[in-house]
Amino acid sequence: HVSATVLNASTVLSRTEGVLRSLQVPFKYVPVPRDLSALNSGSLGYTQIGKFLTAYPPTTNDFEILVRELVAACKGLSGPRVPSDQEVVGSESVFYRHGSWLSQDRPDAERLPGRSVPEGILDPIACGLGKPDVFRYTEIVPLTVLRMTGKALVFLALDQVGRRPVVVKHYCRDGWKEPDGTDAIDRGRWHVECLQRLSDVRGVSRLVSAVSNKGDFLVVEEWAGPGDLHGQRSRLSLSDRRTVVNEIALILDEIHGRGIVLNDLSPGNVVLDASGAPSIVDFDRAVGEGSPPGLPGTSPYAPAAGTFEGALTDFHALGSLSIFLGVEDPDPALPTAECRAAFCRGMESARVAPEVVNPDDRAPQ
Repeated sequence: HVSATVLNASTVLSRTEGVLRSLQVPFKYVPVPRDLSALNSGSLGYTQIGKFLTAYPPTTNDFEILVRELVAACKGLSGPRVPSDQEVVGSESVFYRHGSWLSQDRPDAERLPGRSVPEGILDPIACGLGKPDVFRYTEIVPLTVLRMTGKALVFLALDQVGRRPVVVKHYCRDGWKEPDGTDAIDRGRWHVECLQRLSDVRGVSRLVSAVSNKGDFLVVEEWAGPGDLHGQRSRLSLSDRRTVVNEIALILDEIHGRGIVLNDLSPGNVVLDASGAPSIVDFDRAVGEGSPPGLPGTSPYAPAAGTFEGALTDFHALGSLSIFLGVEDPDPALPTAECRAAFCRGMESARVAPEVVNPDDRAPQ
């Protein structure tokens, strides 16, 4: 596989097509930028990320020659890492798999998760170039995908060392950028900084570790609970929902006291634990000292531009969230009259916004 972004795909194709045709190797590629953007975002499947061009060398010898020719042709170019593949040493755009998935004479040759080559099969590229230091989930076993966006893949996993469930956020290289150049890695690092600043605040997800890997950035957090407000809403009594609104107001007040504005409060960013206590789990759109530039949160819970700023935007969103939860008469403890005015305006806005009030109109999580 040769990886590419929507910005360099034409360059990648122009450099590789001649190589492939001269070696008479069959290949296919993604011709439409919109389709490539969807591919790299993970919306077509996590394992499809980065697969701009796929080549099919018929023999091991052809395979070795092709890899070396493609590495030379794509020198200086980079693309999203292909999760299912091995990255060739010295390249940021050429990836490969080698060996069959299943073999009739080698039933034990099935490629295991996290392996680009079956156990016991010689990897000619790694033997010739040195085995690359690719992140393997040796301590973290992925269980199920929770969310896929162009910014990150979020999945539930098992921490084999701590013997506990964790949530892993895999911020992907090159697959997502904002107009000002801020990318997913910037957002992921800022998210980690927020969690570190708020490590002693009740109702904020807890950081376990963070690691850079081949240009990607992975964040491991404690599992906050079985579901966000989208999934848990119908299971809560009206009294429980009112309590959730009140507790979120207290959490926001503490966060604001640390100089951070969440800026993107929505049902998908609030997770309930087994007892029904809420935790805020996403801070990559937050604003505070040291935050990256870029776009604010884009949920329908945000106030209209120019109406509220700073902490007031969070309380406006909380008012909308109250209506989403079906709490028409909330009475949260709010720090100022301005905060209450923003909260009430958020409730009014949500009453006329079906995408907020009706959970069936939300974007897929």
